[in-house]
Amino acid sequence: MDQRQRAQVLAQAGPNRVRSVGDGLHLGGALARPAPAAGAQPNIDASYLLYAAAATPTPDLAGPVRAHLQAVKGALAPWHASYDYYHFEETPAPAAAVLPPASARRLQQIKAAYDPDQVIISAHPVWPAGP
Repeated sequence: MDQRQRAQVLAQAGPNRVRSVGDGLHLGGALARPAPAAGAQPNIDASYLLYAAAATPTPDLAGPVRAHLQAVKGALAPWHASYDYYHFEETPAPAAAVLPPASARRLQQIKAAYDPDQVIISAHPVWPAGP
């Protein structure tokens, strides 16, 4: 992370904030290079991945915790990729929200060929591509 990104994250972690944990993972290298025959997502075109989580000791804190984590994500919006990382997105969302466009299209083609009846369903559903 550069200085501006780090400052945006740290600004969200000041006093009187919900306690959360985060991890910034450096990507690049082999993850950035498209791998032959690597499946629907042959590479990850981002430099960093931020994973943030928080626990709520009581159900009434769920809303403030979600708001806090959204604030952290919002602070980094200028550097956000056009999609979230599939494996770390825990809120149900269509595959197009968690994969690059080319990968989402490739999965639609795979779905149409191998699972047109929607037997396999996930939290990030892929609908078969039309003819």
